[in-house]
Amino acid sequence: SLSKLLEDNTSFLTTLRMQHLAMQNHTLVRILKGRFPTRQAFDAALAPFELHPAAERFAVMLFRIESVDASPLKDDHELDVVNYLITNLAEEMAKERYEAFSCQVDGMAACLVGVCEPEEETPADRVDEDLGRIAASTLSFMESRFDVVLAVGVSTVRCGTEGIPEAYVEALDALEYGLMVEEPTRIARARLLQPRSTVRLEERFNLEKERQFINAVKSEDFRSAGAILEEMLSQDLKALPIDLLRVRVFGLVNALLGAMGEIRFGAEEGFLENLDPVKRLLGARTISALNRQVVEIFDRIVAYYDEKERHELPAWLSGVEAHVAAHYMQPDLSIAEIADRFGLSISYLSRSFKKHRGVNLLDHIHAVRLAAAKSLMDSGANIRTIAEKVGYLDDKALIRAFKRYEGTTPGRFRENR
Repeated sequence: SLSKLLEDNTSFLTTLRMQHLAMQNHTLVRILKGRFPTRQAFDAALAPFELHPAAERFAVMLFRIESVDASPLKDDHELDVVNYLITNLAEEMAKERYEAFSCQVDGMAACLVGVCEPEEETPADRVDEDLGRIAASTLSFMESRFDVVLAVGVSTVRCGTEGIPEAYVEALDALEYGLMVEEPTRIARARLLQPRSTVRLEERFNLEKERQFINAVKSEDFRSAGAILEEMLSQDLKALPIDLLRVRVFGLVNALLGAMGEIRFGAEEGFLENLDPVKRLLGARTISALNRQVVEIFDRIVAYYDEKERHELPAWLSGVEAHVAAHYMQPDLSIAEIADRFGLSISYLSRSFKKHRGVNLLDHIHAVRLAAAKSLMDSGANIRTIAEKVGYLDDKALIRAFKRYEGTTPGRFRENR
C-alpha cells in the first residue's frame, strides 16, 4: 500500500541521515586526531558534508560527563544521547560568533571552534574569554535542565588546520589537569599549562636538576638532595602536561632507587614491598598528593638508609682493607682504582670509609705503606729501595710521607730505633 511505501521510505531516509551524521562525526574525529593536517585535505574531507570552513585559527573544547542525576551513566546508549545534547548546545552557542563543528570522540563531546577574523580584529585572549563563557553556559544549562554534571577542557587558539590536533591534545591535558589539582575545577584552561612546544626546551633545565639530585644522593648529601627535589616539584614540574608529569615523577623515583643502589643501599626485600612506590604514585589523585608521595618515598628511603648505616658496617669495607694490605706495594694503587674495583663512586667510598674507620682512605694507604717501610729499616736496604718496595715512586716520596705522618725523616727514624 501507499502508506506502507511512505513509511518504508521515511525509515530509509532516516537511516541514510543517521549514516551521514555518523560519517561526518567520524571525519571530524579524524581531523581532531591529525589525519587531515593540510588545508587542502581538511577542506576536501568536509566538503561531502557541505561544510566549508573559512576559519584560519582554531580551538577545541572537550566536555566529559561526570554524572547524570548524581549517578554514573548506565550504558553507551545513554552516553551517546547525553553527548548529542552537549554537542548541539555547545555548537549553537559557539556559532553566535564563530564557526563551530561538533562530534563525539572517545566518550566525550567535542566542539571545534573556528575563528575567521585575523588576530588584529579578534585577539586570542578575546577568543579564550568567549570560549570560557560558552563552556560555563553549557555546564550551567546541562546541570540545571538535565542534572548532568560536566567537566570541560579548553585549548588555546592555534593557527592553521595543522594546529587542530595540537589544540585537541591541549584540551585533553587541560581536562586531566583539572582533576589532578588540589581543588578540581570544572573548567580547565590549557593556557594555564606549560605549552608542549616549550617542554623540550625546559627538559634540559629539568634534566640538569635531576642530575644534581642524583649526584647529591650518590654523595649521601641528602639535605641538598631534598632541597633540589622540593624545588623540582614546586617549580619545574608542576606546569607540565599530566602525562609528562607522571612520567617525570616515576622517572625521579626510579633514578632515586638506582642512585641508592650505587651507594650500596642494600634494602631488605620487605622494606621495598612495604614502601611500594608504584602503588603510592598511581594512587595519588591530585598533583599535590603526587608530590607528597614522592617526598615521603624519599624521606622514608633516607631514614631507612641512615638507620641501617648506624648499625651495620658496609660489606665492602673489609674487602677494601684487604685489598690495600695486599697491593700497597703497587705505585698505581689509588682511591679511584679501589672504587672502580668495588663498584663504588669515589666520593661515596672516601666519605663512607672515613665515617666507619675515622680516617681518610688515602691516609690509611699511607699508614700501611709506612708500617711496611718501618719493618724494612733493619734490613740494611737503602731508602730508595725501601720506597720502591712499599709503593712509592722514589725516595723523595717516602721522605715526604714520613715527614707528614711521622714528623721526621726515614734516616732519623732509622738512627733512633
